[in-house]
This record gives sequence, C-alpha cells and structure tokens, in this order.
Amino acid sequence: MASFDKAVINTFKAEGGFQQDASDNANYVNGVLIGTNRGISAQGYYAYYKKVPTVNDIKNLTVEQAKQIFKGNYWDKIAGDFIVNQSVAELMFQFVIGSGSSQISYIKDIANKVGGKSVLVLNDLPITKMDAFFINEINQELFHARMKEWRFELYDRIVAKNPAKQKFLKGWQNRLNTHVYKP
Repeated sequence: MASFDKAVINTFKAEGGFQQDASDNANYVNGVLIGTNRGISAQGYYAYYKKVPTVNDIKNLTVEQAKQIFKGNYWDKIAGDFIVNQSVAELMFQFVIGSGSSQISYIKDIANKVGGKSVLVLNDLPITKMDAFFINEINQELFHARMKEWRFELYDRIVAKNPAKQKFLKGWQNRLNTHVYKP
C-alpha cells in the first residue's frame, strides 16, 4: 500500500515556508488575508481545525501540525492508505492539496474513464475503501497520465479565466512534472 509518510516527505520538498500572497485565494478566510505555511493554507487550517487561523497561527505552524492537516484534509479523503501504487496515491494527494476536495469528483471521473465503467459516483465525497479497490484494478500508468493531463489543462483554464494567476503557472507545471509514474 502507498505510504503517507513518503507522500508527505515529498510534499514538504515542494512546499516552502510562510507566504502571504494576496492573489492566492487559499490564503483567505472570510475575506481576511492570512497566508500559507508548509503547504497548509489558511483555508486548509480552517477546514481541519474549524477555527479561523490568525497570521501567527499560520506562521508558527509546526511540521507535526502540517502532517496532521495533510493526513486529515487530503490523504484520508483520497483513501491513500488503500491505494496500492505510491506514485498514483501521491498524485491524487497533490490533486486535492492543490485545489481542494472538490477535485475528488474529477479523480473519480478519470478513474471511471480509464476503467471503462461508471463505478465511482461522481461527487466531492471522500474516496472510500471500495472506491480505492476499483482504482487499484485499473491501469495505473494510464490513470496517472490522465490525472496529470487533466491538471495541466486545469492550470491553463485557471490562467485563461484569471490572467493574474499567470505568475503561478510555471511553478504549478514544474511541481506537476515532478510526479513521474513508477510501477
């Protein structure tokens, strides 16, 4: 099975320290600019703790807190502990870290298309253990490739809709390119 510990180590390699970029929507809660640290946005913090963070809460976020949030908000929602292929699990993990749990419906759609069956119900609800079993049975390399393609297209749509996001595009693409399928 895929390992959360490996996935989170790779996530920390890609995530930087504190930033408070006003053009990053995830840095806001209730219209207040707060920030992101260790890859945990103000919105991610809020979703996990059910409490609006202060700038200091985000600035002082520990590695252990970040791990707990990554596990609860993202890894568990993709049923990462039940996905067999590490590279598939890590890309699914990054899929929802980067755009939130609303992306789960797209992961399910891609899995259905790769599997040639409409097995997974398209909704934003977490991927279940049974969903993970279906995902494990489909062509893993093709599923990984289709998720990457979808993400690249998403980035282009985001920039087309909001040209101010162009400054993030190269970084998003570079991070996505680090995800290489391994059997």
